Amino acid sequence: MRRRKPQPLLRFAHDLYGSLAVRFCPPLRFVTDPASVPASDRITLVPAGRACLAHPLESSLHGQDFAATPFTHPAMTLVRLQDAFLTGDQGVVFLADGRVLGLCASQRTQSVRKIRRPIPALARRLPGRVVHLTGRNHENHGHFLVEHLPRLLAARKWLRGKLFRVLVAPGHRRWQSRYLSLLGVPESDVIEGSPGTIRVEELIYVSQPGEADTLGSPELLRAMTAELQAGIRRLAGPEKQERPGRIALWISRQDAPNRRLLNEAELIAAARPILGEIEVTVLSRTPLAEQARQLDRAWCILGAKGQGLTNLLFAQNRLALILQEGSPNTGRGWDAIYRDVAELGGNLAARLFSGTSLGENNDWHYPCEKFAADLRRAVDAHRCV
Repeated sequence: MRRRKPQPLLRFAHDLYGSLAVRFCPPLRFVTDPASVPASDRITLVPAGRACLAHPLESSLHGQDFAATPFTHPAMTLVRLQDAFLTGDQGVVFLADGRVLGLCASQRTQSVRKIRRPIPALARRLPGRVVHLTGRNHENHGHFLVEHLPRLLAARKWLRGKLFRVLVAPGHRRWQSRYLSLLGVPESDVIEGSPGTIRVEELIYVSQPGEADTLGSPELLRAMTAELQAGIRRLAGPEKQERPGRIALWISRQDAPNRRLLNEAELIAAARPILGEIEVTVLSRTPLAEQARQLDRAWCILGAKGQGLTNLLFAQNRLALILQEGSPNTGRGWDAIYRDVAELGGNLAARLFSGTSLGENNDWHYPCEKFAADLRRAVDAHRCV
């Protein structure tokens, strides 16, 4: 069942005003240069840079073309704004002169026609210092952890000793606060935004770590995964394993609305003679503390590409396998991002490709015999790398 979005009257009022503004008001102007932002503070937290990530397991499976991924990442900039207006679930930031803050892909990639414009008379006021942590794809666990959570981590040195609250998208506080708690932010300091207008006394905005669907600084992500892993180990409880456990953990997408692996049960059965005991988990039905214990028991974590594989950020010294439709390729996509974040967290990771295409509803299947052969090669390679 599709969940009803919160505060429907505010959404309707702002959508109506926005549609009229597109027709009768001047077009929105974006500020993309940090130097042009009239901020109280403007600080480069992470400089732009280049990086190269090695993929020893994929290189063993797919050849030398998969040995490494070079990439560049933009600078991460913090701006402190006084008396700023935010609109919509993505928290679009409007400056005092009506321009829109567009320092990173999270803001620039939005459709201008869909941006809600502020209605000051309907604004909800937020006093004090607020850290902006919503934006593009805020509703997705993978995007939130890889693209938004690092924004807070990068700002923490500047925030040290200062009181602040964290603003997340309306309707998502419950699950996002669980991740924030792993970084030491209490749930009481996490507040939900509004589909309408918010007026913030002091806003802290940090640009995204990468461009759309790309990674940011490896050093920042390594620091974040280390802290998330420490938090997950605390959740696992006093009986946590000192070394990886004996089970393989299969992260299922059986409850997903699309992109489901149609023959998942058949593949799990084929994997048992190769991996041994397999525990199947559906994360939407599993509390985070139990997810922590499942990760602690696992020596291997695998599943079809999807936001459930975000849990690879919490694992260390495991074998991580991402099942993906299509043929081996060196392009950038979320299958590659899940591989990369798993490796940055201290795991050996690789993608296994089905050789098949997406079908109706973007669902797909992985031929069982091919999967068993691919899985056996991956386990053998893991022992040798």
